[in-house]
Amino acid sequence: ISGYQEVLSAVKESAVWVDESIILQLSFGRQRPLSPGPAMHEDPLGLSVEGNTASELEADLPSLFPGQSGELSSSSFNAAWFLLEHHRATGFLDLKAGLQHLERKVNSQKEGQISFLKANVGSVLEQLDTLLELKTVFESDAADMRLSIETLNSAISKCKTEADQLFEDVLRRKDKADSTRNALNVLHRFRFLLYLPVSIERNMAEGNYDVIINDYARAKSLFGDTQVALFQQFSAEVERRIDQLRQVLWQQLRKLPAPLEHHKKIIRNLQHLESSGDPAWESLLSRQSHLLAQLHSTRDTLLTKELADRDHGSVEDGSAQLGAAGGVTPAAKYNQIMTSANSAPVRVMFVEAMCDVLSEHFPDLWRLSQAYFGGELLPHDTHLDPARQPHCKSLLLEVISIYGHLVRGAILGLAVPLEARDGDLAQYYRSWPETPVSVITPWMPQVIRLVRSCHSTLLTLDLPNDALDIVSGLLLELRVQCLQWLLQQTVEHVRKLHWRETWTLEEPDDPAAPGYTNLPSVFESVVLEAGQLVKEVVVECGPHEAPILQVDHVKRNLSTLIHNIVVAFTQALEHLCLSDPDDEPSPGA
Repeated sequence: ISGYQEVLSAVKESAVWVDESIILQLSFGRQRPLSPGPAMHEDPLGLSVEGNTASELEADLPSLFPGQSGELSSSSFNAAWFLLEHHRATGFLDLKAGLQHLERKVNSQKEGQISFLKANVGSVLEQLDTLLELKTVFESDAADMRLSIETLNSAISKCKTEADQLFEDVLRRKDKADSTRNALNVLHRFRFLLYLPVSIERNMAEGNYDVIINDYARAKSLFGDTQVALFQQFSAEVERRIDQLRQVLWQQLRKLPAPLEHHKKIIRNLQHLESSGDPAWESLLSRQSHLLAQLHSTRDTLLTKELADRDHGSVEDGSAQLGAAGGVTPAAKYNQIMTSANSAPVRVMFVEAMCDVLSEHFPDLWRLSQAYFGGELLPHDTHLDPARQPHCKSLLLEVISIYGHLVRGAILGLAVPLEARDGDLAQYYRSWPETPVSVITPWMPQVIRLVRSCHSTLLTLDLPNDALDIVSGLLLELRVQCLQWLLQQTVEHVRKLHWRETWTLEEPDDPAAPGYTNLPSVFESVVLEAGQLVKEVVVECGPHEAPILQVDHVKRNLSTLIHNIVVAFTQALEHLCLSDPDDEPSPGA
């Protein structure tokens, strides 16, 4: 069946009252669609659509009219689309007749509204009266309702005010409890950061620096980029305590003497705290300065002691000592020194103290430099400065060089060549007062042994040859001077052997041989003792020491001294042959 089927809806004109609840139920129910389907509409042109079946053209219509539609109810309705879809087989004359039909229908619809009112004027007036009556009733009810609403509003406001007065304290305590609970929750949740300043202070007092560093690193990773004002305030307090810790560590790093491992730990702690500067290099400079200060302080202390002893007359006079010991050989004097409990001269004590200071502190300085240039103590993301390695070498050589000058100045003194003790080096060679050689000579073997022991300690450190050559050169000078002084005193002792002649004849093994006195045997024992001491102390050399007998000027001096010993013995014999012992005083007179 074709044509139009009238449907009752909420917008359909009606001359009588209609129960709209039925329409709404049908509209929102599931049994009926909200509006009539498109198949229920008749053709607006009044033409038949038979013969205009769907074809392949319908698939091309969207591409021909993009964004438009052929539906009559669509806002993008296109008449050409509609005609191609429903009347492509309709003739032109039929279409003209359809257009006239549509125009008549529109005109009749306009006239139909007026005729509708004329035909139903009674019903319309009755409906108007009903609406006026409904308006009057509504206005009356609205006035009563407005008064009721105002009364109700006033009652509610009064109840709220009284309730606020009743429960104000309770609500205030509740708000305070909520605030306290929230604060406790925050305190418990972020207690690590909030308690960190107190924890840092407590661990600083106990020396638990590793714990502080770990907590600080954790705090930076968790709250380093925070934008919360409270956390920023506590982070600033933590940074202030960490700055105090850095200052404490720097003070401990400059506090000497201290174990090397302790300083290494402080250096690593400063690097973990991202301290400015280079702690390892600063520690190296501090240790070198402290070692030099100790060397000079030792010199000043013992130099003051010798000057005080000299002022009090406690320093033995060299000539008196030689006269009193006229019957004792230089080698015997050294043996007596080694077996007696007599204290050594101040200068020998000074050499011993200097060797102890260098042997105790220089290895730590060397190991610290090796750790630094080996990369163990370099700061994070820092490259080694090439200029510091030669600087460090000069610092180490300076320490050993000053040690050598101080020992030379105390023991050798004026025996050092003039060009080696002028200029800047004069402070090392002109500070000690002159002392007789006879006081120092018996202690020279002990001095050599002390310096040789210090040299052995340095050899274990694998130092560069430049540093070892300084100490080996000092040892060579001491050995040469010891050789010269020992043999010179031996010459003086042999020259006075005539006082030991007793004129007692020794019986020879051969009865036909002439007899002889004890003096040649005494001379032989003196020479053998001196030679044995020279061999043990001077000729025998340790590692990295030059053989003394291969030095040209030493060989020449040794030959001269041996010749002088023989000459001194001949002088003693001539003295015995040409003089009367009863006419001369004894050596002790």
